[in-house]
Amino acid sequence: FAGCVGLSEVTISESVTKIDESAFNGCNGLDSMYIPGNVTILNNYAFAGCKNISNITFEQGVKTINHYAFEGCSSINKLEFPSSVTYLGYYAFNGCTSVQGITFSEGLDGIGNGTFYKCTSLKSVYIPASVNGIGIGAFGLCSNLESINVSEENTK
Repeated sequence: FAGCVGLSEVTISESVTKIDESAFNGCNGLDSMYIPGNVTILNNYAFAGCKNISNITFEQGVKTINHYAFEGCSSINKLEFPSSVTYLGYYAFNGCTSVQGITFSEGLDGIGNGTFYKCTSLKSVYIPASVNGIGIGAFGLCSNLESINVSEENTK
């Protein structure tokens, strides 16, 4: 469906367990996305360049959001990750310039290189105890980022 700019709604069935590489890349007609828990992996560039997505819901069960999955989705305003999400890939949300808030849950193990690079509206981040690694430039060029708070229980 990559490049289907008129596509305005996607319903993901219960039998789908992954969204393949570039599946919805550049589908600018999408304004919201619901990712059910049966989808455990969103592969590289899955929704990259979907400029009009402002709301994404990740249900419990989603585990991995791979590299560049939502790169350039410049209308997303907040991100909430359930505890099932264990890894956020390289540059997964690069250039999501409207993101103001991110909620990570315990269970997240790693944040890849540049994951939130150029999220210029982001103001603060809380890192839970479960996070074992944060990649190079994970929050690079987040020009309005004022604070990063790390759980006192995170000794890594």
